[in-house]
Formats: sequence, C-alpha cells, structure tokens
Amino acid sequence: MRIRKPYSADLNSGKIYYFVFNYRADYEGDDAFLISNGTDVFAITGMKSDSRIYWSSKIMNKS
Repeated sequence: MRIRKPYSADLNSGKIYYFVFNYRADYEGDDAFLISNGTDVFAITGMKSDSRIYWSSKIMNKS
C-alpha cells in the first residue's frame, strides 16, 4: 500500500491518523489507526479505550 507523501511525513513524525474501518459489508465499523515506526506504516484496528498508561521511573531507568 502506498501512502501519499504528506501523510507519510506526518506519520513518520509521530502523528496518528484515526478512521472507521469495516471488515464486513454491514454498517458497524471498528476504530482504526495508522501509525508509523519511521520507515513502515501500520494499520491497527479494534475499539478505542479511555485507558491511561502511567510509566514508573523505576521501570524506565535500568541503571
């Protein structure tokens, strides 16, 4: 799949695109996101959550 350059640049800079994706020929769509690791673009589908992630400095610092 080719991503247009303006979108590619946004994705590579860390922006996330949200859209509704439908696997089937019905009216119920799932949440979908386009993300990038800097070289490749991925689509993730599922259902959005209002969860929050809190990182502990003890976990992040391995020194």
